[in-house]
Amino acid sequence: MIQIDWKIFYDNGSTYHGDPFLAPGLGVIAIVNRDSDHGRYIRVGHDYYWYEDSKWGGGDIFGLFDYLVRPGARKIIFGRTTDNQTFARVYQQALDDPDFLPKTAYSYGEIHP
Repeated sequence: MIQIDWKIFYDNGSTYHGDPFLAPGLGVIAIVNRDSDHGRYIRVGHDYYWYEDSKWGGGDIFGLFDYLVRPGARKIIFGRTTDNQTFARVYQQALDDPDFLPKTAYSYGEIHP
């Protein structure tokens, strides 16, 4: 089995885990990064997400600017605000995804609903 280090979850229920620089840019609800301490780190609630050091980060406009001024290739995708039902469905999909170890706890700095 191939290890997946991250996966993007979109508002329409689709997912992506291929070349990060080809990731669809709109409709992002959550991104799961593999986490050796807690099984998975689920990023949610950000306006922007960016790829760096083989994982996805996220933040607001100031975090985006900070990311953009650093050297190297850059990839940005955009978070989506949605209704509670859609968010809950996609978050649960990210929480239950079998490509990652079960979540054992929340990591430092991780937003959780």
